[in-house]
Amino acid sequence: MPDFSPAADTYLDRLANELRAVREPLRGDIWSGIAEELDGLAETDARSRIAELGDPSFIAREARNAVDVGTIGDTTSTGYTTVVAQRPPLSESRGLAVLGAIALGVGGFVVPFVGWVVGVVLVWMSSLWRTREKVIAIVGPFVVLILAAVVSRSINGWAAVSGTENPLVPVIGDIAVSSVIGALLLNVIAMVWLLVRLGRR
Repeated sequence: MPDFSPAADTYLDRLANELRAVREPLRGDIWSGIAEELDGLAETDARSRIAELGDPSFIAREARNAVDVGTIGDTTSTGYTTVVAQRPPLSESRGLAVLGAIALGVGGFVVPFVGWVVGVVLVWMSSLWRTREKVIAIVGPFVVLILAAVVSRSINGWAAVSGTENPLVPVIGDIAVSSVIGALLLNVIAMVWLLVRLGRR
């Protein structure tokens, strides 16, 4: 039974979708040949091989062109070698992933809010992180800030009722300022976490 990593599964699904317009037996030969190469590879090895294979849309287009000019659908032919040598899609670029993580972490310092939004877009475009990791990095800092604000406000409220307000507990104005600073700092932590996760792949 085939054993595909998550990256290989996603890639093969895209490949099958792109190859729908390619006639059999070439379509089946190409898909089976690539599936055989990805079978059993660990996630990191699968991603490296996928980067070498190239975008499924390029493979499908070259396969259609090969049929048009009468090339035999052999996955070991020169035509097939040309197909798999295509550049990987931008979403699989490590450069894009690194740029997105940096923009998410420090973009808010350079261009308030806009820099952070650019980081969010770039991180979400990258396919080198799982969706769960993206959500944690983007939403996580705000969840932490909201929880901290709720706890701080609750403590302040209890202190006000008892008439023993603690000067160490921030008031609403202080919370607003500290929230902005906290968001920026937590985004830096999210950036570091994303880069660490990326480095392990």
